Amino acid sequence: VILPAQKLYVKTIKHVKRYASLIAKALRITGPFNIQFMAKGNMVQVIECNLRASRTFPFVSKTFNHNFISLATQAMAGLDVE
Repeated sequence: VILPAQKLYVKTIKHVKRYASLIAKALRITGPFNIQFMAKGNMVQVIECNLRASRTFPFVSKTFNHNFISLATQAMAGLDVE
């Protein structure tokens, strides 16, 4: 999820997704978390990773009209999430 929405290069989006996945695996994160990225061109840097996503979830769920809180709860319970 990229907020605020911006025009990004496909390569930049691939970098962001890869970095988020690597960070989650390295820290063994199974629930919600926030990562703030800074991107210029295709250069991406992580500026923050925060495991407290409680204030972000309602906003993101409303913005995308999808219940991310429910998905996070399923993930934390070890259920498959699509």
